Amino acid sequence: MKTRQEAIPRTPIDVLSLAKQIASSRGWKVGRQTEMEVEVTTGISMRSMGETVRVAAVAHPTIPGSSLVTVTSSARLQVYDFGKSESDVDVMMAGLLQGPRYLSTAPTVRPAGSTVGARKFCANCGASMTMKVRFCPSCGQPAD
Repeated sequence: MKTRQEAIPRTPIDVLSLAKQIASSRGWKVGRQTEMEVEVTTGISMRSMGETVRVAAVAHPTIPGSSLVTVTSSARLQVYDFGKSESDVDVMMAGLLQGPRYLSTAPTVRPAGSTVGARKFCANCGASMTMKVRFCPSCGQPAD
């Protein structure tokens, strides 16, 4: 399990809305939602049987218009994690810190192992790469 907490200069409502957009852009499924939390699940990959990522946001006690955001990721089936929880937390927090501009640079998600023309897509993060690449240029995982 991995947890990270940051102050983000957005209201809690804006943070949770952005978290849902980030999840959708990565191909993650948005699940349970409350006024203070969004829960998303990642897909199964070679590194994980799927993760549950929770984003909780509350109004920052000392910075007006900001939120205190906690992102937590844990394996849905605790067998082996291989660091996937850490990368899921980092991806979500990076997106929340960058804001809407993250969505314009996020990799296009494709079905794992799919190919289009002379390109293939990373089974871990969905990034596009040439067929000759051995490691994903986005997340560093083996491309095959």
